[in-house]
Amino acid sequence: MKKSYLKISILMLCTFLLLFIDSVYFKVGNRLSLSIILLLFLGIIKFLVGFEKKKYRYTKQVFFEMTISLFIFFILYYILGIIVGFYKAGNYYNLYSFVEIFLPIIIYVVIKEITRYYLSSKLSESKLLIAFSCILFMMFDITLVLLSNTITESKELFIITAKFVLPIITQNILCTYISIHYGYKIPIYYMIVMMLYEYLLPIIPNPSEYLYSVIFFLTPVIILYRIMKFTKKTKVEKLQSRVVAKQIICFLPATIIIIMFIYFVSGYFRFYSIAIASGSMTPSIYKGDVVIVDKKEKIENLKKGDIIAFKHDKKIIVHRINSILQDKEEYLLYTKGDANDNIDEYKVTNDMIIGVVKIKIPFIGYPTVWLNEIWSN
Repeated sequence: MKKSYLKISILMLCTFLLLFIDSVYFKVGNRLSLSIILLLFLGIIKFLVGFEKKKYRYTKQVFFEMTISLFIFFILYYILGIIVGFYKAGNYYNLYSFVEIFLPIIIYVVIKEITRYYLSSKLSESKLLIAFSCILFMMFDITLVLLSNTITESKELFIITAKFVLPIITQNILCTYISIHYGYKIPIYYMIVMMLYEYLLPIIPNPSEYLYSVIFFLTPVIILYRIMKFTKKTKVEKLQSRVVAKQIICFLPATIIIIMFIYFVSGYFRFYSIAIASGSMTPSIYKGDVVIVDKKEKIENLKKGDIIAFKHDKKIIVHRINSILQDKEEYLLYTKGDANDNIDEYKVTNDMIIGVVKIKIPFIGYPTVWLNEIWSN
């Protein structure tokens, strides 16, 4: 073993043990403190073995390839949100969020990926040490998860492993591969996008913890496959960045249409579309129809015979108003499905109402209803 490899191996082992002890026993630290440890780690590497800068071909093309991959991921992820539902993100567009969330994430990602790059460039001749360095960076991310989550039961450990640890493994393998072949800029770009999108986008898909684990475990694997395939391709032909850029431009119109459709379905705008999953409103509204709901209609303007959409027992129900009772300043609505024999047993209050049905579009909701039925089974 080279003398420099021995020095780096000892440093990596000591750092790994430090992170392990802290995450299991002391639980002291945060993203900023780990960034400082990474910075010290980087400084010690430079002192012990120095740095070597490399020039990489096709970096722009790989950047475009990564952009296309992220485009496809988010399109498919948000289409999935139509089935599993969405939740609205908080308001993070303020100074506090920038200082407490955005800045620490950006600093941590930049320092970690630069450290990964210089370490991998030093260890490029040893696959074993490259693998160990990848495990070390996984440990940094896992430490963050363990520091921010309290584990008291085996079930919690299983959920944390599924939701966080498994995606961390494939993310770090992807970033290590790209760092070795194309430098640190693309991993920084990828990690910042994947870590900040939940704070930047107003609505986020809401899959179950297990589905989330599968999605974010497989996504880096698929991207890695695309980039490895791209790397092999560059060995036999010269690629132009303009060709890849045209692919992105081709995606833009479809992406805009899909984004507008998703936001419309998610209820982010005034009008909200709902796919009808039952026949309780037959013959006025059939199963598989889509209704357009106006969310701005005030409850005091509603009248008997109006069809409303409301939430009850975590489900969205579309039924007709059968009667209205005013109790002081509160309105209580009694509803009934046109195909049902009896009035609904519950009362609909103002906080349950989503909006009033304005338009019915026949049949186009069948795919969503069908996928929901498959998913629920």
